Amino acid sequence: MKLDIILITYNQEQYIAQAVESILMQRVNDDVQVRVIVADDCSSDRTLEIINSYEEKSPFPFVYLPAENNMGHVRNYQRAFAACDGDFVAILEGDDYWTSPIHIQMQLDYLV
Repeated sequence: MKLDIILITYNQEQYIAQAVESILMQRVNDDVQVRVIVADDCSSDRTLEIINSYEEKSPFPFVYLPAENNMGHVRNYQRAFAACDGDFVAILEGDDYWTSPIHIQMQLDYLV
């Protein structure tokens, strides 16, 4: 089973570390392949730099969607969903975070 986690970001430097840490703490069953799709809307702060600093610690691969210009919230979401090919998609915005390490697995268990 494949799961894509969309991480939507735009100038969320002060929040993004907690958001990424909440993704990295997720524990999923061995049969679940997870990847993180980073959809940054051309942030002008350190948002992407902070995300990059977590990548080597991640058990999940990161896919970065390039943005040369700010496209707005809706188009950023649209391109993020277009990049997904997983059986399931989870969404986390850069100023939010998950509190339970089994958050994703509980949702998958319910859906499957």
